Amino acid sequence: MAEHSASFVHDVGLVLAVAAITGLLFRLLRRPSILGYLLTGVLVGPYLPLPLFADPSRVHALSEFGVVLVMFAVGLEFRIKKLLQILPVAGVAGLVQMATMVWVGISIGRLFEWSQTEALFLGASIAISSTMVVSKVLADVHLSARLREFVFGILVLQDVAAIVLITIMTAVAKGTGLALPAIAWTVTKLVGILLALGAAGLLTIPRLTRKVIALGSRETLVVYACGVCFGLALLAEKLGYSVALGAFLAGILFSESGRGELVGHRVEPVRDIFAAIFFVSIGMTVDPSLALQNLPLALTVFAGVIFGQLISVTIGGVLSGVGLERSIAAGFTLGQIGEFSFIISAVGVSASVVRPEIQPILVTASVLGALSTPTAVRISKPVVDAIQARLPGRVERALVLYESWFLRLRSPENAVAGVRLRRLIISVFIDIGGVVAATFAWSRVSRPLQDFVVYDVGLHRVVGSIGSASVLFLCTAPFFIALLRNTRRIAHEAVYMVFRASEAPKAAERFLRTGLTVIVTLVAGVMVAAALRSFLSNAIVLPVVAIAVVWGLARLWSTTTQLDKEIKSGVRELLDLIEHQATAITGNLSLGMYEVAHESGDLPTRENELGLPNMANVQLEANSFAVGKTLAEIGLRAETGASVIAIQRTPGDVLVPTGNEALRARDILLITGDAEAATRAEVYLRRGPSPSTP
Repeated sequence: MAEHSASFVHDVGLVLAVAAITGLLFRLLRRPSILGYLLTGVLVGPYLPLPLFADPSRVHALSEFGVVLVMFAVGLEFRIKKLLQILPVAGVAGLVQMATMVWVGISIGRLFEWSQTEALFLGASIAISSTMVVSKVLADVHLSARLREFVFGILVLQDVAAIVLITIMTAVAKGTGLALPAIAWTVTKLVGILLALGAAGLLTIPRLTRKVIALGSRETLVVYACGVCFGLALLAEKLGYSVALGAFLAGILFSESGRGELVGHRVEPVRDIFAAIFFVSIGMTVDPSLALQNLPLALTVFAGVIFGQLISVTIGGVLSGVGLERSIAAGFTLGQIGEFSFIISAVGVSASVVRPEIQPILVTASVLGALSTPTAVRISKPVVDAIQARLPGRVERALVLYESWFLRLRSPENAVAGVRLRRLIISVFIDIGGVVAATFAWSRVSRPLQDFVVYDVGLHRVVGSIGSASVLFLCTAPFFIALLRNTRRIAHEAVYMVFRASEAPKAAERFLRTGLTVIVTLVAGVMVAAALRSFLSNAIVLPVVAIAVVWGLARLWSTTTQLDKEIKSGVRELLDLIEHQATAITGNLSLGMYEVAHESGDLPTRENELGLPNMANVQLEANSFAVGKTLAEIGLRAETGASVIAIQRTPGDVLVPTGNEALRARDILLITGDAEAATRAEVYLRRGPSPSTP
């Protein structure tokens, strides 16, 4: 190993000089600059015999600035209202993703004959994606605002969950096991601190920010923003939490001033410098020889992360009404492990309950994830287009309708009913916790119980196994019964919120009920499977979850044929009403977009029967951007949030789109979505992407 450098100036100068060369080289090769920064870390790190060396401990200390500033920038993209809207949407996908990755990690560890504790630490370590990598990649690659919100919603949920995971794994490392009261207290304290800091910050920071901006001094604004950012990060650390959490909260508070974009623009150069140093610090931890020794396991972990993230986020996103495009793209974007992974694994290594090799394994998987994420993000759209081109038309239309239903569930008109729905969802999580707690308690007494029956009572071991299983059934049955009851109530409440007409289409109602049942089954199943995987075999847990999910998906498939007939019948009636209404009002067919729900006395009834939110129609002109392109090519839903449910070309020619039809001049597109989405859709269909869009 080379001798340590003399000063911070030497380290920063060397790191930035080499990073400038490698970053420029990769940009010239049309690759993301973070790949160059990772290579810089290997070159200036302690493991290669090169005349370039920077002190790893000093560079790591500097990299903390990058973590703080990047999380601050992420927070600037969210206002509290938007965060509260996106977290419930991203919550299902995030919970499914984290639980799935814990299960994947435990299964990989057991496959390589690691102990239960070691496998559990591996699962917890790979459950959190990298906010740093995703933020940097998305700065170089254009993704729609709605997709960015969904991805960052999952990342925010992961970062908060990471704090709870660290608490759990610390208890495991100390040998105290899963102390549920301690975990509950940790979560309660975290929520209380966030609410207190948020309330205090909202009273001061937004107002003070506007006054600082009014001074017109760039220098004052940058120093003020960084001071508040690092101050809250330091406060969060003093309270026992991550500096990233405090920085993220600071970003949200600045965003509430309404000038978050300006603040982000001013701080961006400082953020980019320290973000580059962060990626250099990751590269410096790579020991090529040690990485080669553990390469098989590292490659297995990397493959598990890539495919586990993609499958879990896609399924969780689609079932929670996010849509196929956003779900798949988010799955590709989140295919890496994050900064909290090294913190979690370090807890186990320092307590000597996890082998030290876990660190180079995670570093190798992390570097591979950082290397592959830019490519994965770029290929996500072609993959989505290929899948949609091969997707059966009735499935595509069912997904569009399903996404629209979830949009209606979140509409202001359902605010009161939404409170009841949230209470039921909380009850479901309590039921899931009861199942996990009861099963965990049973695992502690099952072996002694079987030994007592066999050796003390003198009965056959089969009788002991049956008795032990009976005890498990009796302990978990009340929670399973409550879970089933609450699942039915959730489905009933959601159907009422979507279909307010007295006679909702039967197939549509069945499809929504079944979809919600599958969601609850999936969330409950993967969470229970992840929690119990460390002491129960996959042969017990996995078949039960798989059978339940396959059964639900098969039921969904069986309802799509009748649902498709109802969709076609409904949209034809809607288009007939639009044509009749437009002729009566203007004497001509519609020449633009207007809200139809408020113009006709008959239309709201049919709209409610279909369960769709606001309806609007757009007529394409010859010079419209969308003319000559297919809906799959322009990505309307991903870019704007609006969905096309029908195309009318002549008064008698109505198409229910599959996404592959080329749009023509004078086509009238019937779209559904909230008011903002409809407005964005009209502009996008006519003018295309904004000129400022990369």
